[in-house]
Amino acid sequence: MRLAVITPVGPGHQDIAKRAAHSVEIAGHYRFSSVRHVLVEDHRGELGRSRARNRGMETDADWFFFLDADDRMRGSAMAYNDFDAPATFGAVSLNGTVDATNIFPCGWREVALYGARGTLSMGCFVRADVARAVRFDESLDRGEDFDFYMRLPGFTKVRDPLIDIGYDTPSAGGPRGYTDIDWTAICNDIIFRYVTADRARFNLGSDAILAKARGFKPKPRDLSQPVPV
Repeated sequence: MRLAVITPVGPGHQDIAKRAAHSVEIAGHYRFSSVRHVLVEDHRGELGRSRARNRGMETDADWFFFLDADDRMRGSAMAYNDFDAPATFGAVSLNGTVDATNIFPCGWREVALYGARGTLSMGCFVRADVARAVRFDESLDRGEDFDFYMRLPGFTKVRDPLIDIGYDTPSAGGPRGYTDIDWTAICNDIIFRYVTADRARFNLGSDAILAKARGFKPKPRDLSQPVPV
């Protein structure tokens, strides 16, 4: 199986992207026969992340891994891909530590109930045919990540992190930059739009449960217990 790691490199991220590239170079390949790192240069910020990632998907590969320029792939990340699932996500890790908000186990229902924070994040494997069919919405400059996730036919989330998110690293600038926004609120609005359009998919049958989902509850103390309804 051939893997292409796709990284958009926006304004101000040229040097930081070298750290991301090094993390890919030293990561173990495990079941992947080849690994290619596709750096999509967007120095003027005119493409935006969605178009840059879609361009990266023109690469001939069986699987894609979406890695942001300010993040680092973990050395064991490729060992955790679920080849039987359309996509694989990992635990949310900020600067080397699994974040307290991380939700595990995590499926569509947890995404609907808890929202963007702690559920899914960039730094994920997606089967190439699935990714090319879904594609990133190039009209979106913000929240394009969760819009993409919510259109996937399914996913696995593993207990371990696949990347370390560079949470203290400034976002790329440019006319389609990601600075000075409430990322969580934007993504939660996107999630709720998909949830209300297809309650059955997210296992949210009643109006009461749907209303609870709209509130996006914080992480429960004990995630080994069923999600409260």
